[in-house]
Parts: sequence; C-alpha cells; structure tokens
Amino acid sequence: MGFFDSLFKAQPVQITINDEREAFVSILYACACADGYLSDDEIDELASFLSTKDKFLRTSNAMPYIL
Repeated sequence: MGFFDSLFKAQPVQITINDEREAFVSILYACACADGYLSDDEIDELASFLSTKDKFLRTSNAMPYIL
C-alpha cells in the first residue's frame, strides 16, 4: 500500500500570478471550469469577452490571454 499511496498522492501546485490581467483571466477560467468541463463554446465566449476589454487590447502581448 505504501508504494501506491506515494505514487498516486496529489502534489501541491504553486501558481504565480504575474499581473492583474493574468489574475482576471484566471478567475474567469476558474468560473468557466466550475462544472468540471470546459467546452469549446465556453472558450469561444471567453476569448470574445476578453477581446472587447480595453485592458487586453491596449497591449502588444494580449494574444496569450485571449487565445
């Protein structure tokens, strides 16, 4: 039992949020995943929503947040 306990034990994940845009997207993503499944439609809606926000349009590196 000890071998399998250590093999399948969940490892803690350390997440670092670098700026407020990343925090905002993380919160929206967590809300979209609340039901345990992220559909293609939800991804499209999230990308569409983010593409309308000035905070994501004013920067040259906004695409990683939108896609």
